[in-house]
Amino acid sequence: MKKRRVFYLFSFLADLLIFALAFHAVWLAVHLRGGGTDFSTFRSFTTESNTLAGAVSLLAAVFTFPVLIGKKECVPKPVLILKYVGTCAVALTFFVVLLFLGRIFGLHTMYDGSSFYMHGIIPVLTMVSWIVFDRGAHLRYRAFLWGLIPIVLYGILYLVQVFVRSVADGGWLDFYAFNIHGKWQLSVMLVFAGAAVLCFLLLLLHNCCDR
Repeated sequence: MKKRRVFYLFSFLADLLIFALAFHAVWLAVHLRGGGTDFSTFRSFTTESNTLAGAVSLLAAVFTFPVLIGKKECVPKPVLILKYVGTCAVALTFFVVLLFLGRIFGLHTMYDGSSFYMHGIIPVLTMVSWIVFDRGAHLRYRAFLWGLIPIVLYGILYLVQVFVRSVADGGWLDFYAFNIHGKWQLSVMLVFAGAAVLCFLLLLLHNCCDR
C-alpha cells in the first residue's frame, strides 16, 4: 500500500500540472496577442481535447487527495474512466499532429505558441500519468469504447460542418486537411481506425502497469 501511495502522489501532482498547463494553453489560444479574443479555437479537437483532459485531471486530483491522506482506499473507478477518456482524446491529438498534420503544415508551425503545450507537453504528460501512475482502475478491455466517445462525436460534427454544410452557410473550412487529396472518406476511416487502436493500446498499457 505504501508503494501504491507513492504512485498516487505522482498521479496527483501530474493531474494538477496537466490542469494548470491546459488552462494556460487554452487561455493563450483564446486571448490573441493584439488584445482581442477568438473563441473559434473551440472548433478544433485540439482545444476541446485539452480542455477535457484538463477538466478530468482536476477532477481526478480532487478524488486522489483523500487517498493520499488515508481517508479513502482508492480513486473511484468512474473518475479514472473519465481520465482515460480525456487521455484518449489528447493522445489522438498528439499522434495526428505528429504523423499527419506535421508533415503537411510543418512541425515548427504545429508546436508554436499554445500549440506547443496542446500538441506536445499536455498529451505526453497525460499519457504518462494514465499509463504509469494511475492505480486501481484495471478495466475490462471492452472499456476502450469509452475512449472513442468524444472522438466519434467530434468526428461527426466535423464531417457535418465541413462536408455537409458550406462555409457560406456557417460551415467550417477543412482545417484538418482531411480532403487534401480529394479522399476524405479514406482519411476519416484511417483516423477512426487509428483512434480505436490507440484507445485499446492505452488501456492495455495501463492494465499491464496496474498490477
